[in-house]
Amino acid sequence: MNSQIEAALGAGAVALTPNRRLARRLSADYAKLQRSAGVQAWESPRILPWTAWLESLWWDAVELGGAGAHEPIPRLITQHQASHAWERIVARDRPLMARLLDPGGTARSGFEAWQLLHAWGSGGAVWREWAAESGEGSEEADAFAHWCEGFLRMMQREGLIDVARFADFLIPRVAALSPSLPRELLLLGFTELSPQQQRFVDALRGAGTAVTTASALTPALAARIEQRRLETARDETVAALRWARDAVVAMPAARVGIAIEDFAQRRSEVLALATEILAPRAWLEGAAASEGVFDVSLGLPLATVPLAAAALDLIALGSRRLKMGRAAALLRSPYLDGGTAEWSRRAAIEASWLKGGRHDVDFNETLGALIVQKSSLADRWSEARSLNRNQAGISPRAWVDAWRAWLQALGWPGDRGLSSDEFQARRAWDDMLASFASLDAVTPTLSREQAIDSLRDLARSTVFQPESTEAPIQIMGVLEAAGMSFDALWVCGLTADAWPASARPNPYLPVHWQRRHALPRSSPDRELEYARALTRQFATAAPRVVFSSAARIGEQALQASALIEPFASMVGEDASGVTPLPDYHELIARSVALEALGDDVGPAIAAGSEARGGSSLIGAQADCPFQAFARFRLFTEPWPALTEGLRAEERGALAHSAMAAFWKRMHDKKTLLALDEASLQVSLESAVDEASVRPARWRALPAVVRDGEKARLVLQMSAWLDIERDRPGFEVVAVEDSVSLRLAGIKISMRIDRIDRTAQSDLAIIDYKTGLAPRLSAWFEERPRAPQLGLYALAWRARSPAAVFSAAVYAQLRAGEVCAVGLADEATWPGLCAPGERNAPATWQEVEAHWAEQLSAMAAEVAGGIARVAPRNTGETCSRCRRHALCRILTAPEAAQETDG
Repeated sequence: MNSQIEAALGAGAVALTPNRRLARRLSADYAKLQRSAGVQAWESPRILPWTAWLESLWWDAVELGGAGAHEPIPRLITQHQASHAWERIVARDRPLMARLLDPGGTARSGFEAWQLLHAWGSGGAVWREWAAESGEGSEEADAFAHWCEGFLRMMQREGLIDVARFADFLIPRVAALSPSLPRELLLLGFTELSPQQQRFVDALRGAGTAVTTASALTPALAARIEQRRLETARDETVAALRWARDAVVAMPAARVGIAIEDFAQRRSEVLALATEILAPRAWLEGAAASEGVFDVSLGLPLATVPLAAAALDLIALGSRRLKMGRAAALLRSPYLDGGTAEWSRRAAIEASWLKGGRHDVDFNETLGALIVQKSSLADRWSEARSLNRNQAGISPRAWVDAWRAWLQALGWPGDRGLSSDEFQARRAWDDMLASFASLDAVTPTLSREQAIDSLRDLARSTVFQPESTEAPIQIMGVLEAAGMSFDALWVCGLTADAWPASARPNPYLPVHWQRRHALPRSSPDRELEYARALTRQFATAAPRVVFSSAARIGEQALQASALIEPFASMVGEDASGVTPLPDYHELIARSVALEALGDDVGPAIAAGSEARGGSSLIGAQADCPFQAFARFRLFTEPWPALTEGLRAEERGALAHSAMAAFWKRMHDKKTLLALDEASLQVSLESAVDEASVRPARWRALPAVVRDGEKARLVLQMSAWLDIERDRPGFEVVAVEDSVSLRLAGIKISMRIDRIDRTAQSDLAIIDYKTGLAPRLSAWFEERPRAPQLGLYALAWRARSPAAVFSAAVYAQLRAGEVCAVGLADEATWPGLCAPGERNAPATWQEVEAHWAEQLSAMAAEVAGGIARVAPRNTGETCSRCRRHALCRILTAPEAAQETDG
């Protein structure tokens, strides 16, 4: 800020800016100048955005009793109120709305057209002249004209006026307003004035106000301008950030700007790079804080700020179903009472919902989950339920009162102290609710659904940016940088395809009218002149200026904008070889000496104790000792995945239950053969109906999925029964029989799927598998695969020492691959391998002895707490285990190579 502007502000001049950011910046500059001059106290200067000043004039007009006009001053409504009223007008156009894919986007484009029409037109209802000018109107222009008439009638009927028309309304009343007008008005940072603004400025001058633009007060800086070409936009950003860092190191008091042409689209990427380059310590602290080094100008929609997002979801959950992921995140939120103390307990709710296949939940289901988890929120939410009554249409202000009571009753925003940013977000939320309540002026009543949708739309359009102390490095979009001055400035993204920007006329205003009045984005010539003006501003905004562009985007080659060529006094080298950013995690890991500690043995199991897990425990110990320890001793479970139908384990449980229900009725082969096809079908369907696999989960499936699962299982069971018919006669003597076995001093409890007595009075053990059954040779490896049959045989032998086995079979109930895999005497089950074949011991006595030796060794490992990470195969075993976060085996180079191979 130069001395002339400072003096004018000190003398009472009013300064107007095109945006709030520049107004805050100028206010800070003025305060800094006063402090440097030794002034202890001073009157705050009036530095306002253009729109805010117009709104202040409305109050002046009201206080002056209508500014000398005979008619009353209409009530000025806010931008949000006008936008909502416009949406109501568009929504009433039912024939058009029925054909629209995005009614909300249509209303927003129409409202933007309404604002452009008044800012750049000559004033008045010019839409009435378009059809006469062009001979015929387009469908879009005709629809827009219809909306304009409806909006205008609504405003006149309610005695309202919006900001878009207010400047033209004041022009004939400026003389009467002269007592409240400033003697001097400064226009700072305006690249151009719209025709409406120019008309209003002319009226102010006619009323005696001296109006001065910044160009007459701010001398152009003699800048040294460089042009840089970088390989990619990311390289360009990295180079700019490093340049800014070096500039601040060299000049600690410097103000450095980085303006990025496509900043809105790349905000997240730029913020991450800025944190890594300018404030890397923030990564160690677990927060992307700028540490006062840099400031990012572009805020985020309030709807995406966690504190506000939690409030929006709580309001929505009170009346509609919420996506399961959002509801789960809501329950884990720190913005609910007990959120920190009960985080892990509430996080478990998501796992139960995933297992239950829930895609969305309502309030009562969420409350039920809190009750199951014994959460402290359960009682509070139960009491709050009485507030969630079905109101009919009520006013926006009444909705705000209801929402505030609802959020307080549910425990929002939590019981912990809020940080500075969170406190500002809470304040922004309250301001937004106040803005919503002001819709009373244009919308007397709203239904619950309308109110919630409108609130969420408002939160999406409300920009939130926490206030902070001014940082030396300012990162912003090119439009925000316009009119500002720096000690050094880097402007990124000035490629030929982006600078100037392409024309993008508003679809609801006739193109010929837009081009005649030189509306923004209306024509290539208009964008060229605007980009030229901005480039000239940037070229004089700092003593050091860099204009940069990327050489390519993907495989597409790019050229630098021709607009920067006249200003570039020095062209930098192609920096395609930008030094890669350091990997701070790797640097930290290398900076410390790591100590290796072998920890392969856990606590032993006391002799005589029962080991949890049954036959699955021994199978897991054979596959990988750590898997068995983690699963059955530490009780860890992989995070469930959400599926449309049943999961593999649920299908397995359903198949086991259905087969058990079927054979409890059939009893033997003779009864099976007595069934005709129709009777067999009925029996199979009845068995599936009786099967229980999490009844609530089964009921939650769509009917078409349930029918498909049932039909699939009936086909698999029928295919297996075709195999059973070809066996010699048998009698089912046990179905899902509970047995126990002591091995290596520990007790293992199991449930045998089925025991048959053969025609020779021997026994056949059958175990159902809905996956692939292990090949016979794998049963007798040093670490046996799927040892259930061996464990069942030993357990049955312990109960009935005189039992004689002649078959041990896995019934593979896999779609398209139904078969029997096992060991059997020829007389018991023809077609299967007999003892002595495929690596099996020669006799059944030797088979049982081998099982006893091998499975006792596995049980001894379990009892001794052996838990080394030693999977049978990292590709197969680890993919099923999914506990990599615990054992971290896939971080080992040799394991990664094996998996990749």
